[in-house]
Amino acid sequence: QKVRVVRLVSYGAFCEIEPQIQCLLHQSQMDFFNKNIDPNKKVNLGQQIEVRILKIQDRKISVSLLTEENPFETFLKKFSEGDVVKCEVASVLDFAIMLKIEGSEIPAAICHWKNLSFEESEENLKKWKKGMKTSAKILSIDKAKMKVRLGVREASKNKDPFDYFSDKENNEIITATVKEVLKNGIKVSPGNEKNLLITIKKSHLAKKIEDCRPEIFRRGDRISAMVINLKKS
Repeated sequence: QKVRVVRLVSYGAFCEIEPQIQCLLHQSQMDFFNKNIDPNKKVNLGQQIEVRILKIQDRKISVSLLTEENPFETFLKKFSEGDVVKCEVASVLDFAIMLKIEGSEIPAAICHWKNLSFEESEENLKKWKKGMKTSAKILSIDKAKMKVRLGVREASKNKDPFDYFSDKENNEIITATVKEVLKNGIKVSPGNEKNLLITIKKSHLAKKIEDCRPEIFRRGDRISAMVINLKKS
């Protein structure tokens, strides 16, 4: 149904179907992913638009701007959890990057900084710029919230350093190398792994509280440590 926008309000737009006959296009019917969108961002006064009639009741007509299939439903038909997809960086945040998935019309999906590299360092965010291309694995799809979570490292062809723990058990003693000394602990790489950093908290550095001093360690020190809280999925 073709209509003309005749009045914009905070909650939507009134449109003219025919002279003397108007309908309401509510803001919740303007965008699939943002139900509180500013009507001014979707339509302009006097604009001719195509709408779908939702309801006619007591001389009140409700319409929707969403005349096509929800892009998220289309996405679900093409992609599944575990798929590796091609992406483009849409933006870089303080804690993640937002990736636009090629071949889909859904908003950019999130990739947390912990899923950028096996090193698990926030510094990795500095390597990413808007427009960069990458591959990512679909880690989860929240159908109710229409949200997708991605992992760049999970799509990497590099060996997963966490494989080091595949044959390890809790309470087992391993050898590790000190990589960084912090105020609240130390960061170590187990075995000969170079791309895996694990934090040993200050309280776990010694049996006696008075001996839990990170400053006694130096970068490059080889230490023995006990595996605790190992959870294998």
